[in-house]
Amino acid sequence: WTVAYPDQTEFPPAGDKRWDCEALIVWRGKLHALTKWRTSGGVPVDGTALYRLDSPREGVTNTLVKVGTKTGLGGWVTAADVSPDNARVAVLTHFPAPGIWTFDARAAGTNFLSRPLKRYLLDPAMGQIEAIAWTAKNEVVVTNEPGRMWTFRL
Repeated sequence: WTVAYPDQTEFPPAGDKRWDCEALIVWRGKLHALTKWRTSGGVPVDGTALYRLDSPREGVTNTLVKVGTKTGLGGWVTAADVSPDNARVAVLTHFPAPGIWTFDARAAGTNFLSRPLKRYLLDPAMGQIEAIAWTAKNEVVVTNEPGRMWTFRL
């Protein structure tokens, strides 16, 4: 599917780059994207935007729906996953402060970013962490770019 961000007017953008997406999840039956913000020079900007793809169609440009934003995450968003019971969304952040955020996915509304539950700080020595997956109700696996894996109880 070809997609477009509703708030991106230039491609590639001339200034800050707020439409780099490394985190995709299916939540409530719809594809959602979480962006990684940075300056035009590549310096991290603390924040993410949540977008939703409502009715994907092939052969046309599908404009995403901007659901919300969140600042204060401490790092770039590099991955996300929905818990097996659909109660939480885990969002992985990398540089400059690696961590795992959990958000309440059960409440009414479409912006789970407005419902943070907890932040778990991770060791910067883990390197460039790029993926997260729930393996049980309270357990996630995190991997880094070279392929090392860590399991965390949340």
